[in-house]
Amino acid sequence: MSQSQFQKLDTDSSHGDSPAKNTAGEGFECNEAELKEIEVWADRLRKYYLIISVMLFLAAFFSLGSNSLVVVFIALYVWFFSILLFCFELSLSAFTKVISENFGFLYSPIMRSLFHFLLMLLSFELGFIGKLACIGLCVSGIMYVYVIVKHPLYEDVLRRKHYYKERPSVQASASVV
Repeated sequence: MSQSQFQKLDTDSSHGDSPAKNTAGEGFECNEAELKEIEVWADRLRKYYLIISVMLFLAAFFSLGSNSLVVVFIALYVWFFSILLFCFELSLSAFTKVISENFGFLYSPIMRSLFHFLLMLLSFELGFIGKLACIGLCVSGIMYVYVIVKHPLYEDVLRRKHYYKERPSVQASASVV
């Protein structure tokens, strides 16, 4: 039976813990209060990124009629990236496996931050709406860094929610040995 690239990454332990802790639904340790707070932040950031992706889409759409070939190419890149960000945040089952297997960098805090920084740089050239989206990406990026620092399990919860369509199991935070 062939494994997808995403399942291989989960079992190869390249994402931190031992392979036994990275398989679907097994060994995920998080207390209920932290999991609820992570889900609240995930929903909040999801709404911000959906709004920002629509703003990026509109900025790119309105810039496609520019006389500058450079602006048109930037607009095409921003248009594609806005659709990618929108589909990632929408997390429909038709898109999540394809995105997680082909655009897995969106689940890495450093790579996702670099992706948002690239979008900020590109969107700044796309008129007023692009500048508003750039400011929105900056604010949401600061919020994202705050969530990652405060809740290190955020990316794992998000990945499991997107790829496996499951809520991670909650285990007791204090164990007696």
